[in-house]
Amino acid sequence: MKAAFASIMGAALISASAESDGVDVGEFDGWGRIILDASANGTVDFEIEHSDDDVTYEAFDKVSFDQVSNAAASYQVKAVDMSGMKKFARVKTTLGTATAVYAAVTVCGPQQYLG
Repeated sequence: MKAAFASIMGAALISASAESDGVDVGEFDGWGRIILDASANGTVDFEIEHSDDDVTYEAFDKVSFDQVSNAAASYQVKAVDMSGMKKFARVKTTLGTATAVYAAVTVCGPQQYLG
């Protein structure tokens, strides 16, 4: 297996609650890391969702991020068994009191050997 990285949510300024586009993470296998790097001027919650078809998403309950709650940077790394994740992943961002959030979410880990 080789290690790889994928951006589930590219670095962006977020000003409304929303979901990122789905990203194919189906080739990841074994234990990996999901990394949140964010700062906000109030409270904001991030949730990983996954899907078999990139249409119908549900919460990926194996990862839970702490609420980002002030202007200080929040860097959170969560270990996860990637074989439990469906083919597609996205980030659901829910703004509480924040009006501006800068964030990125990345997955890194081993990929399946396909050849």
